[in-house]
Amino acid sequence: MKIGITGPISEVNFGDYGMLINNVYDLGNKHQYKFFYYKRKGVTEFDNIVNEYFDDYNIEKVNVKFKPQNKKSEKRSFINKVINKLTRKGIRYLNLMRVAKPFEHLTPLELLDRVDGYVTLKKSIEELDILIVNGGGYFNILWSSWSRKEDLYKIMVPILIANQLNKKIFFTGNSYGPFDSSHEFYRMFFKGLKNTKFGVRDQLLSESYLNDMGIKEKTIVVIPDDLLVLNKKIINSENNLGLEKNSYVVIETYVSIEKLEQYKINIISMLRTLQVKYNKKIVFLPFQKGNGGENQGKYFKTLTPNKEMFHMYDINEKGFPELNDVYNLISNASLVIGTRYHTMVIALGAKTPVVNTMKLVLGDYRYYYNKNFGVLNMVFKKQSFEAKEFLFFKQEEMFLHIENNFLEIISEQTKLFGPVYDLNMKYLKSLRSSFFSEIIKS
Repeated sequence: MKIGITGPISEVNFGDYGMLINNVYDLGNKHQYKFFYYKRKGVTEFDNIVNEYFDDYNIEKVNVKFKPQNKKSEKRSFINKVINKLTRKGIRYLNLMRVAKPFEHLTPLELLDRVDGYVTLKKSIEELDILIVNGGGYFNILWSSWSRKEDLYKIMVPILIANQLNKKIFFTGNSYGPFDSSHEFYRMFFKGLKNTKFGVRDQLLSESYLNDMGIKEKTIVVIPDDLLVLNKKIINSENNLGLEKNSYVVIETYVSIEKLEQYKINIISMLRTLQVKYNKKIVFLPFQKGNGGENQGKYFKTLTPNKEMFHMYDINEKGFPELNDVYNLISNASLVIGTRYHTMVIALGAKTPVVNTMKLVLGDYRYYYNKNFGVLNMVFKKQSFEAKEFLFFKQEEMFLHIENNFLEIISEQTKLFGPVYDLNMKYLKSLRSSFFSEIIKS
């Protein structure tokens, strides 16, 4: 079978390339694959990831390119950059949008008209049996309004062409929305898709957002996140990290050092408690180079009372953390402290207690409420649990809670990873297995 895959698969973000690896492993190496990707300036790790994980797979990489923008588009891009910069400084994005008015609600035809080398790209897609839209959370107002919207358009283009060619299209574990002022843009895109199955990774808002787009319920399938149920090849990978089980706490964050400085006292106090009172090593797990986690790890080390009990996962050799290493580190930790959604997903799938801070997106928490609370609802279905024991809005409150309630956090969460959880995970695994079987049999 010839399988095409689109999505933010060339991102160096752990969740995005991790989902690609897990999905392809579950599909198997008997197929021919085409990865439709986009190039980002300064991001070169995609080639390394493909070489590292798909050595025995038949992979063709297809670069989706756009024609150079005209002056009007460049002006719009500049306006977007200004809005994004103000957003990062704390000004509510949606209020700005009301003033600036949404723009570039491009029709599908306009997106296709932007393609550089359209005929060649179409021929490549004509050869496919099916197209998979990799999981993630990129169909929302954020991706259609900020400086990354060109990447979103390049993800959409193979979908639109496959749709024209009447190919079967499968969206794996995606979350959808919020759409807000981008509603019309997405309605044009989604409503035109035929012969399509929409995988939804939450049971909170995504399905209703799709319904608002005119998507029929019979085409929507609830499945787990693409990294919640991991392939055995990843789970059974050799652990060469040299750390004893439950001897350490994993910390992952990409919160800016400027903000972390505000919580410096809280961080030092928490680290001292973990190391001195509970004799736990600190393992910092950066998901990206530079300010994507690496620099934050270096900062945490400067605050750590006992430097000999601080370890930092080294991503410099390959430029990204290996999926099997991330799983092994998280599955053997006493507790995981994170800010990224997929840190929590891996922990929940590995039965590891986890706490996570939710991030504001475009001025509110709907995006991460749908994702983070959504996955908690799936794995702990039919159980009584306190979401506030897992999710926090403020970093300093999370640090203080860990310092004061470390053993209680572990004890209470461990109780949830019992027989009911096991049944839920077995069911979620069956949903994923059935969905992927349908893909392969198409």
